[in-house]
Amino acid sequence: AYLWVTRDLGKTWTRLAADLPEGAYLQVIRADPKQPGLLYLGTQSGLMISRNDGRTWEPLRLNMPRVPVSDLVLTEHALVVATLGRGIW
Repeated sequence: AYLWVTRDLGKTWTRLAADLPEGAYLQVIRADPKQPGLLYLGTQSGLMISRNDGRTWEPLRLNMPRVPVSDLVLTEHALVVATLGRGIW
């Protein structure tokens, strides 16, 4: 998986994919606007969450089947997950 971040306009880059499963295919990433450091990552095999700006990742199942996550939207009170084959979660 290739997931990198820059905090100095591209002078240096830090890899954020250390904890992600080998061969993970990443689809979409979103930062929570209300909670600093909280990131959501949609992958080919489900949803991942990081509570520390991407240093570590863990699966976020929420009783959701293992399906590709194609888009994520953070609303005022919810995380909306668009999946391939299962619709909106």
